[in-house]
Amino acid sequence: MIDFDKYTGHKNVDGVKHKIINQIPKHNTYIELFAGSASILSNITVPAANIILNDLDINVVQYLKNKFPDGTVKNICSAEFLKTEIAVLDLKTFIFVDPPYLHSTRPNNVNIYNFEMNLDEHIELITSLLELKCFVMVIHPKCNLYDEMFKDWRIIEIKIRYNRKTSIECLYMNYSDEIDLQCYDKLGLNCWDRQRIKRKGDRFVNKLLNLPMQERNYILDRIKEM
Repeated sequence: MIDFDKYTGHKNVDGVKHKIINQIPKHNTYIELFAGSASILSNITVPAANIILNDLDINVVQYLKNKFPDGTVKNICSAEFLKTEIAVLDLKTFIFVDPPYLHSTRPNNVNIYNFEMNLDEHIELITSLLELKCFVMVIHPKCNLYDEMFKDWRIIEIKIRYNRKTSIECLYMNYSDEIDLQCYDKLGLNCWDRQRIKRKGDRFVNKLLNLPMQERNYILDRIKEM
């Protein structure tokens, strides 16, 4: 039985999940090709209207169906998923791709999951993703293959601690940083920066609340016009 609180490779790590969510654009449909424990989705405070999760492991699929009863959960390979779901991939769709990492990027080159991916499957996946017009974010350890194939995408490096070891991983995104985010409650470079932003927000909100109602509404209308 899988312990999903300790699921291998999950991103429910303080600092890591914040950095990922702070790069997720506003969207109507959220898709994960390799959902696993779906820890990123669990931490998005403004969920999409339409959620589609996919995983090849039937135990994972059952877990996802129980945890996200309002979402759609599929059990097909990523290549087939992209072919069959192409109709829903409009410009307001966001796809988060966290595939089984290349073996060459893993300590001791060991198998971890019940369903792994070989080099050709990684190349096929990347090639398919490069053709998409919707929002796509891929996370993978820094390596020549991903850096080269995603060279025209925006890339951010992040450090992740796994079992007392630090991994340099990259977010590869096909959209710019000039975007509206899906949620802003995790905004900030680190815990201190998030605290600074929260305090600034609290000060502004308190100032607005202390204004006469009509003046407050005037300012809010001005903000809406921006």
